[in-house]
Amino acid sequence: MGVYAQSIPSIGQNNQLEIANWNLEWFGKTANGYGPSNDSLQQHLIAKVIAASEIDIWALCEVSNSIAFDTLCKRLPKYSGLLSTYLPEQKTALLFKASDFKMVSKKQLGVNQSDSFSTLRFPLEVILVPSQNSSIDTLKLLIIHLKANTGNDSQKMLAYNSRRRSSEWLNSYIYQQSSKAKVMILGDWNDDLDQSIFNGLPSPFSAIINNNKGHFISKRLSDLQESTTVTYPEPIDHQWVSKSLLNYWLPDSVRTWQLQSLISNYAQLCSDHLPVYSKYNWHVQNINKPEHTSIKLWPNPCQHSIHIETDERIISWQIINNLGQLIQIGNTLDNGKIPIVDCLFGIYALTLNFEQSHYTVKLMIEQ
Repeated sequence: MGVYAQSIPSIGQNNQLEIANWNLEWFGKTANGYGPSNDSLQQHLIAKVIAASEIDIWALCEVSNSIAFDTLCKRLPKYSGLLSTYLPEQKTALLFKASDFKMVSKKQLGVNQSDSFSTLRFPLEVILVPSQNSSIDTLKLLIIHLKANTGNDSQKMLAYNSRRRSSEWLNSYIYQQSSKAKVMILGDWNDDLDQSIFNGLPSPFSAIINNNKGHFISKRLSDLQESTTVTYPEPIDHQWVSKSLLNYWLPDSVRTWQLQSLISNYAQLCSDHLPVYSKYNWHVQNINKPEHTSIKLWPNPCQHSIHIETDERIISWQIINNLGQLIQIGNTLDNGKIPIVDCLFGIYALTLNFEQSHYTVKLMIEQ
């Protein structure tokens, strides 16, 4: 096949959970004009990336041939795979490390909501539980592929409204979930968060953006105008996580994997989308136990800053309000303290992330 890819680096680490989503552009479709023309090379490169990545969970879009997907799974013996069951050929799929997870259930959501999901690409919900002791008990993953921004202006307006209705349905579904549920919605949303890629309209995902039960962690990509494709300048592949899962998220860990710098002619040979991944605390015992690490914090309540004293190295920290919204994040302390700059009077959760664990404490901000 020749040398098309450099050595692919590993993203995954043993003490972290990594979750990625990737649109594979007509994976397995052999007809001309549908994604990369060399299908065997596309499959080889995608398998090489996933195997080398050591990422724990992969949510995939545009898997267009079940035989090609089965072949991919055989090339990735560390992973178990499952494919969505809706009718359109651009299917969503999930790969997860078989040694780390067991699947509890899978189902297509919203199958009677063809108005909300006009493409009939209904969300695939998969519930996973860890096979070993970890800080995260259960994961509920919703893999989506919303309607693309294609055609003339009239068709693009229809697509925009389709994405908006999809968002409203997903928002309704989110509100039905327990506050303790660790939910992630991820995949190809085909639009951006700050404003729509169509005519600068408001983001069609406003309903979820304003939902206080979670947060679009991929908003960082929108803020940085970091594209997730090789064609659009804006990010259109996103990750939303519930408030409960947000507590385990490593702040600022959302990244677009720039594979075009590792794979020659990436867009022609692999995909027109780039993977998006995020990281979480994982395999942690005695979460939030004061005896787990020697930590001193003062004053609490505080006004302008809080001092931290610990024997362990802090790799990052975050402050979250009682709505689950991320207020402040950082990777270092300022002379042993965290400045309080964006917090109003009230109660917050301060999380300190260490190499192998994290510690959360209730933080009171005084006027």
